[in-house]
Amino acid sequence: MNSKPADERVEIRAAVLEVLELISSKEKQIEYQKNVSLAQVPAELFCRWGDIYLFKDDPATYKAIFSSSELNILEEFDAVLGSISEATPNELPLLTDFIATDEWKKLSDAAANALSKLSKLKRH
Repeated sequence: MNSKPADERVEIRAAVLEVLELISSKEKQIEYQKNVSLAQVPAELFCRWGDIYLFKDDPATYKAIFSSSELNILEEFDAVLGSISEATPNELPLLTDFIATDEWKKLSDAAANALSKLSKLKRH
């Protein structure tokens, strides 16, 4: 049985999708940097995902929120993010420099791909 109330599960789902949107969009990242000038957006991308996608810590909640197909998509993205995290320095460059890297492109593409796959599942 899932211990989280339904409204909290809705919030978690929305937050996961919101973080994927942010990671997938250069424009949203630039806007975020403008609005929160002290933020280190590249580090925030990794931290925000790590803060919201807690499947390994709380699988019952995530199984109640996402279908098994959706979880597979999220796990694929999580694996890409993990490999990119391992390949990048702990102290990430500024956003303007990070968005010019292959790692940013792979991360952004993986998030966009995950969102596309999730969207297609919703239509079926």
